Amino acid sequence: MNTKVFKIRRTHIAEVRETNTSQMGEVCDLLGWTIDQYTDYQFYQYQMFVWELCKGWPMVRKEIEYSPVFRGFWNNEWSHRNQHEFLPFAYDIKYDKWQMLEEYRLLNDHEALLNDDAFLIRYEHVRRLI
Repeated sequence: MNTKVFKIRRTHIAEVRETNTSQMGEVCDLLGWTIDQYTDYQFYQYQMFVWELCKGWPMVRKEIEYSPVFRGFWNNEWSHRNQHEFLPFAYDIKYDKWQMLEEYRLLNDHEALLNDDAFLIRYEHVRRLI
């Protein structure tokens, strides 16, 4: 009797979630944060970005803020900044917690992102999908 063995392949979404969770733990370890502090900070920046972007347009704000497409975009962008900008920098100054925290806050600040042309171009692409 021939028995076929099927390898179960994880979905891309599962792989991304696993990477994000791993990065979150790494960032929390470096900054001395709990997971709650990390997620609260990320969500606060998310809400402030949407609020500032949609001033005077409450219906558009609501549409963007509650969009799973935009939330996924936000999380993926955050993860990208963690991986390519923050983590390499953080390990270079690992013992200077204050500077590490300041860099992390600056990197993910909603006002900085509102002035980042490359980020806004990617946002506009996602906005058309919402």
